[in-house]
Amino acid sequence: MVSTETLVERRCQGETLDGEPCLAQPTASGWCWFHDPAREESRQEARRKGGRTSRYEDILHKPGGVATLADVLVGINAALESTWKWSNSPARSAALRGLYKVASEVIEGGDIERRLEELEASVHA
Repeated sequence: MVSTETLVERRCQGETLDGEPCLAQPTASGWCWFHDPAREESRQEARRKGGRTSRYEDILHKPGGVATLADVLVGINAALESTWKWSNSPARSAALRGLYKVASEVIEGGDIERRLEELEASVHA
């Protein structure tokens, strides 16, 4: 059995914002990543980056404007590709369901548009 002293020794030397002892596991320095004075620069860099790295990649591959049904499908395909990268969750399932529903409606709309163009062409011929 582990003694209380051993558990206290394995806690970070820092304090929480409300003055309570930090309960995080310390590194070799005796501080956790959040409280270690030697890691201040890496914490600042992490704060600067925030969630930008993953979002930045998506922005670089953003499709262009929407002028046709084909443009809509390009956007939906980009959203599908991005959504498949999420971890498996109810939110991802709901997003995929919605995107596939819209994609099928756009494809159906394209078929109707094509038939209408063929009909107009045959009437004017």
